[in-house]
Amino acid sequence: MTLILRAEFRRGMGDDARRAHDVIFGALHNPASRTLFHRHDEEGCQFTVVTDDHEINAAGWGARVKRVSTHAFAPVAEAGEQRTFTVRLSPVRRNHGKISSVLHGEDLDGFLDRLSLRAGFSVLEYVMEEEEPCRISRRQEPQPSGLFQGLLQVQDPALFVDALKIGIGRTRTFGFGLLMTERAS
Repeated sequence: MTLILRAEFRRGMGDDARRAHDVIFGALHNPASRTLFHRHDEEGCQFTVVTDDHEINAAGWGARVKRVSTHAFAPVAEAGEQRTFTVRLSPVRRNHGKISSVLHGEDLDGFLDRLSLRAGFSVLEYVMEEEEPCRISRRQEPQPSGLFQGLLQVQDPALFVDALKIGIGRTRTFGFGLLMTERAS
């Protein structure tokens, strides 16, 4: 079973992905669980977390958390359905595992097309807001970051539902990869 958790913290974690990761994973019973999170605000106070960990102990956050809600996450989708989406990705080209360039223009379109095809949807339109690179560890270069928002159309409902649960893109930690959608009106 997959759970979705929405948490609001009293003090923000800013754009410190490592700190947010450590705090969020501090409430998990199984640190090896498949867990994704998305930061909703620049201050780093509001998060959505999707996890397959069955035992979340939000009490581990103590006084840091202002509000938290948890419920089962069982998304459904229909072929042809249109949804708005938001996802944070690292749009890069890699060479032997190392980042060789940040993607722009047609390369960026191709990157998003390949990701969406594997995840059972097609992107109808999008905008990307470049963000400050995200430092994940002191030993690595900062990870380029872009917040993608737009409109998608579901092609394969089973693949799409899996993508909602496990994320998209190569980088699925530290706030990257959680595909958040709403039905388009």
